Amino acid sequence: MTNSPIEILDENELSRYLKNYNSGLSEATAHVPIHAIDGPVASTSLPISFASTDEQEIIAAPGVSLRIRIVFLKLFCLSGSNFVVTMKSGADEIGYCGGQADVANYIHPLCLGANEAFNLQSDIADQIYGQVCYWTETIDNL
Repeated sequence: MTNSPIEILDENELSRYLKNYNSGLSEATAHVPIHAIDGPVASTSLPISFASTDEQEIIAAPGVSLRIRIVFLKLFCLSGSNFVVTMKSGADEIGYCGGQADVANYIHPLCLGANEAFNLQSDIADQIYGQVCYWTETIDNL
């Protein structure tokens, strides 16, 4: 048994949690509810490799009522060139990374929009390599 603040809530507990959270009670902020876990708890890892200034779809849109959560992103350019990569949730910009190499570990996973792909667009056409780790979750009314 661990002292993890994460707990899975049933429908009755979820209703109580939301009521307490919305009213600012400290009990609600001491626990992080998980309404449902889709698929494996471990994240999925995908390689990244492209050499273009065109937008690249890295993770396809997951489907209706689903969204992508990014937990790790690593990018590097073997040519040693400095680069800037725009991260996108569908067509919306959600951040930037770059340099000659960049690594991002998201303690609080980067949350994409509902049914939106994860896209990257580089400012240079040099070969960009890397890795992204993510999971897909069901969107509920939390």
